[in-house]
Amino acid sequence: MIEIRRKMGNKKIRRVAGVDYDESSVDFVGEKNAFLYFYNQRHGTNFKKNDINFYNMARPLGISKEQIEEEFDLFYHSPLLLRLKPLDFAVEGLKLLKRTHAPMLITSRPSAIKIPTLKNISLNFPDIYEGIHFVNRKEKIHKYSELGITLLIEDDI
Repeated sequence: MIEIRRKMGNKKIRRVAGVDYDESSVDFVGEKNAFLYFYNQRHGTNFKKNDINFYNMARPLGISKEQIEEEFDLFYHSPLLLRLKPLDFAVEGLKLLKRTHAPMLITSRPSAIKIPTLKNISLNFPDIYEGIHFVNRKEKIHKYSELGITLLIEDDI
């Protein structure tokens, strides 16, 4: 991994880390109080996380892209969205990261669920992120550049 250190004159600027949310910080797909739990309950199925490719969930679920978008929309507006839990060691890892970097959360979650997303962040990651940015998926790379990201925690590159 290459890390860039920036300087302004003789003064060092704190490094900035870009952190994704779903499947990088929280367990979005998981079988317990996450999307698969919601999906399995609605459809009487028993899919496991290992059955799913997060980036193309429609195929293993045997549904169309339009149907998976509808399922996501229903999940986004369910109480389970607020109950998503951090991935194992995510909180501890981000606290360690914060010693050397300014963690910036950059998510491509829809703006329609911004408020529940912020609530979930404040419950699971209090005082961790120094900035929270909602962008569409195609704009993420531009946001990384704009923020001067020197380290990236992202599950979909």
